[in-house]
Amino acid sequence: MKRRLKILIVCGCGAGSSLMLKTGVYNVLSKNGIKADLDVADMLAGASHEADILIASPEVLRSMRGADKFKTIVPIDNFLDEGEIEERLIPEIKKAES
Repeated sequence: MKRRLKILIVCGCGAGSSLMLKTGVYNVLSKNGIKADLDVADMLAGASHEADILIASPEVLRSMRGADKFKTIVPIDNFLDEGEIEERLIPEIKKAES
């Protein structure tokens, strides 16, 4: 049995926008039959987390120290656009699973 993916969702404060994005990620994963563990963090604490995939806005990714330690990084511009989330995240999950 393969291990569940761990996905970390990061925003500036680790509260509002990361939780909105977490909902969109959850919906996209559910739609595609993918099970993963989702966690949220602020950009200061994010680097201390372990995850297979890091998701954040391009602005946060530029400012976040330690973001480069993550093997897979998925930038999302519009946290409410599940089409964008799916378009950028699902191919990365398929790469991570292979």
